[in-house]
Amino acid sequence: MKLTSVFGLSTIIALAAAAQPAHKCSKLEVRKEWRTFSKTERKAWIGAVNCLNKRPRTGKLQLPVDTDSYSEAKFHIAPLNESSTYYDDLVY
Repeated sequence: MKLTSVFGLSTIIALAAAAQPAHKCSKLEVRKEWRTFSKTERKAWIGAVNCLNKRPRTGKLQLPVDTDSYSEAKFHIAPLNESSTYYDDLVY
């Protein structure tokens, strides 16, 4: 039993060591905290959010669960609003 475990573990380690990464990121996006934004960046961010709030929804949002099957208040999931905006689809 121990020999099988040792063999299996050594095989996994050998495979992990031989594995090459699929690709390397050429451009990393860094998340910034709101307080570190300059005034220009804050204004641009607010403008982008307002733009998304004005666009109509795409209709491509597929809910991962059936919202009607969760009738208890503690499990309540808000139903999809058909007249929502594109921003609402992103944050649902």
